[in-house]
Amino acid sequence: MHGQAALQHRVEAERLAAGQPAWPRRLGAGFGYENWDRYKADSNLALARSLAGDTAGAEASLRALARIAPSNASLQAALGGVLQQRGRAAAALERYDGALTLDPRTRGARLGRVGALTALQRHAEARRALAEVTARYRRDPQVARAEREFARSRGWQFELGASGGRSDARDGGTSASPLGAEDAALQVELASPLLADRWRVTASALARRADFDGARTRYRSAGVGIDYVHDRLHVAASAAHVLDADGGGPALRVAADWRVSDAWLGYAEARTRDPDGSMQARRLGIGADSVRAGLRFSRDDTLVVDARLGQLRYEDGNRREQFGLDASALVARRPHLRIDLLGAGYASRGRDRDVSYFNPRRDASAQLGLRIDHLGWRRYEREFRQRLEIGAGPYWQEGHGTHWVPTVAYRHAWRLGLGRVLDYGAAWSRPVYDGAREQRIMFDLGYRWGQP
Repeated sequence: MHGQAALQHRVEAERLAAGQPAWPRRLGAGFGYENWDRYKADSNLALARSLAGDTAGAEASLRALARIAPSNASLQAALGGVLQQRGRAAAALERYDGALTLDPRTRGARLGRVGALTALQRHAEARRALAEVTARYRRDPQVARAEREFARSRGWQFELGASGGRSDARDGGTSASPLGAEDAALQVELASPLLADRWRVTASALARRADFDGARTRYRSAGVGIDYVHDRLHVAASAAHVLDADGGGPALRVAADWRVSDAWLGYAEARTRDPDGSMQARRLGIGADSVRAGLRFSRDDTLVVDARLGQLRYEDGNRREQFGLDASALVARRPHLRIDLLGAGYASRGRDRDVSYFNPRRDASAQLGLRIDHLGWRRYEREFRQRLEIGAGPYWQEGHGTHWVPTVAYRHAWRLGLGRVLDYGAAWSRPVYDGAREQRIMFDLGYRWGQP
């Protein structure tokens, strides 16, 4: 119903705009005059496009109007709102500030600044901006909503994730999957309210298991940490204790990311006793430390590219270098539907061939696919989405040739209210390990509370 209503509003707005000339002329006049009815129709059309999910069309419409009337404060504020909707918070803030310079009474710009400053992690400025808005427009329902969103962004945060999978050899024999014949994981993360506008105290627990040849290997840890966020910088550090007898001890993590601009983000991470190390190696009492670094480009809500490098440093002296690249690009959009083209590439190499766990000397893969995101229902802050991802591509392993690997994933996401999301799904694939094809089925469930 939401998609149909948005589409009807857009069609009606287009009809009204088409019926109003931009510069009508009186009989005998040499020049046209401003048609404010056309301006209102064009503004409403941009709003309708934004509500229907056509953020690119809404931005183009508002930019065209802004070129005609650059001193219109309400127009600058509306353009800022669309830019923020497209994930360009810094550009949106510039528009809001410009609108307030033109007219300090522009309510939309004052409200927009709160959200933009929060998205930019400038929490102290956002708090002061909200106080100014509340003092001016205390009874405005939009102000009440801004207060709720701001409180949510600064409050407690909780995340729960659970997953389980099964790998079966195609010939019915024993699975050679490095993930195990059966595997499962449960993770819980908790973060305190924002302290002094920049700090959070965190706690986490993780339990993983994998079955190899009838024997179970575990990774269990619990720890605490601290996060620092301000403007472009985010730094996180944590210390956990791995509880298992086979490879127990302290596990440390340090991570940081730096927002270069709305489009570019750089990040890096270092870990000891990394839980993402090979569970096959862990079965033999061999843990792994890791380092990673990456760069993400997000042009707007239509294109995202993420490239990363990493190295796993196993306790037996083996080193494994990895490179990954993921990209998604919007190819079609409707009021209730979005379709993205997906691409992925991966390459790795292991320095030590003589190990008793899956460690290809060299391997590489590429995949191309589609993601179909359907909005099934929405009412205010609640919504239901379903998502289907399909893909296929070649996987090459030195000494074992090239094989095509298909993947399919389907999931549901329920937004239960402001800052509360429940999602779950299933995935199927046909991976190949050392030339032997297997079938893998996986299920996962997640719940997030208090997060954007």
